[in-house]
Order: sequence, then C-alpha cells, then structure tokens
Amino acid sequence: EIDSVPEESLRRAKQIGFSDKQIGKCLGLSEAQSRELRIKKNIIPWVKQIDTLAGEYPAVTNYLYVTYNGQEHDVKFDDCGMMVLGCGPYHIGSSVEFDWCAVSCIRTLHQLSKKTVVVNCNPETVSTDFDECDRLYFEELSLERILDIYQQEACDGCIISVGGQIPNNLAVPLYRNGVKIMGTNPLQIDRAEDRSVFSAVLDELQVAQAPWKAVSSLISQKPKMEATLNGSAMNVVHTEKEMKKFLAEATRVSQEHPVVLTKFIEGAREVEMDAVAKNGKVICHAISEHVEDAGVHSGDATLMFPAQTISQGAIEKVKIATRKIADAFAISGPFNIQFLIRGNDVLVIECNLRASRSIPFISKSLGLDFIDMATKVMTQEQIHESSLPALTNPTIPSNYVGIKAPMFSWPRLRDVDPILRCEMASTGEHSFRPKFLYEAEQLHSQGFKLYATPATSTWLNSNGIPASPVAWPSKEKSEPTLPPVRQLIKDGSIDLVINLPNNNTTFVQDNYLIRRAAVDGGISLLTNLQPVISLLPLDLPQRYHNHLLLNMMNVTGTLSNKRMAIPAFRKKYILTPKHSVEKAKSKRPLNFAGMETKK
Repeated sequence: EIDSVPEESLRRAKQIGFSDKQIGKCLGLSEAQSRELRIKKNIIPWVKQIDTLAGEYPAVTNYLYVTYNGQEHDVKFDDCGMMVLGCGPYHIGSSVEFDWCAVSCIRTLHQLSKKTVVVNCNPETVSTDFDECDRLYFEELSLERILDIYQQEACDGCIISVGGQIPNNLAVPLYRNGVKIMGTNPLQIDRAEDRSVFSAVLDELQVAQAPWKAVSSLISQKPKMEATLNGSAMNVVHTEKEMKKFLAEATRVSQEHPVVLTKFIEGAREVEMDAVAKNGKVICHAISEHVEDAGVHSGDATLMFPAQTISQGAIEKVKIATRKIADAFAISGPFNIQFLIRGNDVLVIECNLRASRSIPFISKSLGLDFIDMATKVMTQEQIHESSLPALTNPTIPSNYVGIKAPMFSWPRLRDVDPILRCEMASTGEHSFRPKFLYEAEQLHSQGFKLYATPATSTWLNSNGIPASPVAWPSKEKSEPTLPPVRQLIKDGSIDLVINLPNNNTTFVQDNYLIRRAAVDGGISLLTNLQPVISLLPLDLPQRYHNHLLLNMMNVTGTLSNKRMAIPAFRKKYILTPKHSVEKAKSKRPLNFAGMETKK
C-alpha cells in the first residue's frame, strides 16, 4: 500500500535531497503520484533567506531558497506576484540573450507596478541581481520546484516565454498542474513543438515547408537527395554511407527514437522572423537574414538586419506565412519563425512560440524593445499599436545595417574541429551597425600577402592574383621546398585563415589540422563561404578553394580579440571580424561596437 510508506522515511528522503521523481521511481509511482503522496502527508518545503552576512547580523534579503530542513518560513506571503522563469545555467544554446529577455520582462512588470517572483539558478545572470526583482528564488528550473514556489507565493501567473527552451518545455506540465501560463496557450505551444502536428497545420494553411519524414528503420531509406538529420544530433548527409555513419554515431533507430529526415536545400538563404502577436494578430516584427547559407545553426550564423539579398516578393511571402501561423496558433506574446528562401520559393523550417536569441539584437537595432511589448501583451495591458512595425507598416533602417556575429571558445575546447554545423557551437556574440555592407577593396591591391595550398596557389596565380604556395601538413616532409603551413601560423606569419571544408575526403585530416592550428595559435578563422564573400569580397569567381591563408602587416586588436583589419567603407570605417580569442598588439584603439575610425 502506498499510504503505508512511513511519513518519517519520506520526510527524511526529502531532507537529504531526493526529488519527487526519484522517490516515485523507487516506489513505482509517477512524479505526480509521488508529489500527491508527499503533500497528503503534509511534507512541504520551507522558504529561507540566504544569509549574506555570515551570521554576524540578521540578513534581510530577497535571495531565497527552499529546503525541507527548516521549521518556519523566513518571509511572509501576503502579496501575490507574477512569476518569471529564467534561462538556467549558461551553456551552448542558452546564454545571456535569454537573460536579457527575462530582465527586460521583469523591468516592464515593475513599470506596471506588478510584484515579480523570479526563479533562476545562475549567479552569472543579471536576473539574479538583488535589485532586479521583489523575490528571487535561487532554485533549479524543475517542475517540482516551480510548483512549490508558485503555490506558496500564490502567484497571479507565470511567464515562461522569455527564458529559452528550458522553461518553454515546462509549459504543458505546469499548465496541467494548475499554473496560469501568461500569453500563448500551452496547448498551442505543444502543437507547435510537435513536428507532425505543426506540419499538418502548415498543410492546412497552404504554407510551404521542406519535405521531411520520420523514420524508424534504415531499410529502403536510401537518400536520393541531400538530407538533414534533425534533432539533438543534427547533420547534413550527402550519401547513404554518410547517413549510416551519422546514425551509428547519433542513436539507435527505433519507434521510440525515430530520426527525422529533412530535404536539404542546397544554396538556400535563411531568414528569421522575430515578432510579437496579440490574440493571433502580429503587432510588431523584424526580418533578419543569415550571412551563411542554410545548414549553419541559427545561433552560429551571422545575422544582417534588415535582410540584404532577399527579393521583395519573397519578403511578402514570409509576411503572409507569418500572418497565417500567428492566427492559427492564436499567439499572444513573442515568437520566432525560421524560413528557407531560394529565389522566390519560401519554405518554413520551424516556429518557436517564445522569445528567440535574436530578439535582443533586433530590439537594439530597431530601438524598440520587443520583450517590453510582449510582456504588456501577456499581462493584457493597453498598447498603442499605431506606431509599431506591424506587417503592413515595417520599420526598415535606411542609414545603417545591423550585424550580429557569433563568438566561439575553440581555444578552450582541445582537439575540437572549429567548423560550423547544424548544431550550435558558439558561446557568445557581438554586434555593430556599419553604414554599408559590400564595399571592401581587393585584398591583394591593399597590401595583403596571400598564401595557399599548391593547387589553389596555381589557380590564383594563373588568374593574375599573386599567391605563395605552402605545404599541406601531411606533405611537409615530402615537399621540403614549400614552407609548412602550420609553422607559418605558429610563427605569426599569417593573420587570417580561410578554410572552406567540403566532401573531399583526401584532405579531411589536413584541413582539420590547419583549422586547429589557427585556433590554437589565436589566429582569426573563417570556415564558411558566405561570410568570406560578404566580409572579404575578393574580385574572384565564386569557387570553393581548399583554403586561403592571408597575411597583412596592418593588424589591429583588443586585449581579448585578435582581429584582421579590412578596409571596407567609403565613409572611412574599418570592419574588423572577430573569430578567435588571443591577446594581440593594438596599433589603433577600437570602440565597443567593433568599428574603427580611420583618420
């Protein structure tokens, strides 16, 4: 009998740190049944204040935690508040972008004279500063802990859409346990997260999407096209052999763990729609474009706002699809839709009914806080919509282009191959607003010295572009007359490495060794063709080279970022891409925006 479990044993289990889920597993119960049993026996946690004064004086703070090793609460619960869930610990995929969203939401709630109850467990975040909220619970973002706090505080509601995917995953479980979720209905969030349901909705709306299929067997699944393996181990495969290799590395294919195959559209552009809707109507939006072609995770992509290469016809199709999706899911709050565009063909990739990591960048580029608008929508406050960038009234900057570029920690990840894939790898970002985008001059005419592997060097020289050949790492001994590329990098003779990986297995290991040498030596590295075209527009045909190694005497930097200075703009600005982290000698100071004025 479940009721025969001794109360003292259950209380002791909670005091030493067992969760309801763990206790339920021991007793053969679900987490909900285990929680019900605990509450039935009146075993509830106590809310205590964190002692910030080491016991010397009574500490009165809003730093709170819950414990079963107590006898009374340290605070009173006489003022219901609005709960805001933070982003949790920083990791690849969840970083300061989401904390910016949470803090913006909290500050808007304060302006609306609403008490705020924040749950987060990351001391690095601004949301866990003592003066940002009324009640701060330094606790994990688990169903059990959030329910305990929500019920004890008797909160008016819970905002889950500003902390990234972790709180978003709790929308339905919280809703089913009686928590009032502010904004979009949790059942609609669940529909958008379910790939099959979302796809069916798009079909009903006559909104195009990339062909896809969920498979549980390798039999008869030979790809007749390039495909993307979706999920937690995403990869792009080109052949049956590659598919088998990645599936073996990723997971066992079965009915319980199916693999989603999506047709990979070669050479497609990717754009992001960040928007806020109210009862299914879009009230503000912004469309940004990835510099890289589709195939790079959105968190690793370099963003341009407004979109620079997308036709007006395609933009209109993006708006039409957005309007239909917002209405179909009755969205109230922030959301993000990712699109594939090739010519005028527009395909939906996915839709997230929460704030995206690009919203802080968009908000600052436009000078309009999207989270402020979303918070007012979710709390049903009055908004003056006439001045907002609705779908029919977009705000497009005319005197600047917003750029958001990723930052990586490759030097700290020993032996990791520093190339961009479908899975996110960046750990930060930076942004700036140049006046123009495509006005760089030819590198060789500006004093660059070009190094290249033998075949690339021959091709460049035959096309009138001087380049010095270097030896592949695997041929350093067999080609002693050529300078070894890794030694050039190590000696500091090269300041920028452009290495574009392809499917040529002949040089896979050599290319990897060059990329690692660049990262380990603190040399700037580009591994994707589109940033090379955008940031270094050489007067060359667009063909894939094995790699280019460029050297220029004029190198600038800061204390933490070695940069390549590229003369870029008529207005005498210099664009300085940042992709590696090593102290470099600075010849001219740079301001915070990553732009330098050339005197």
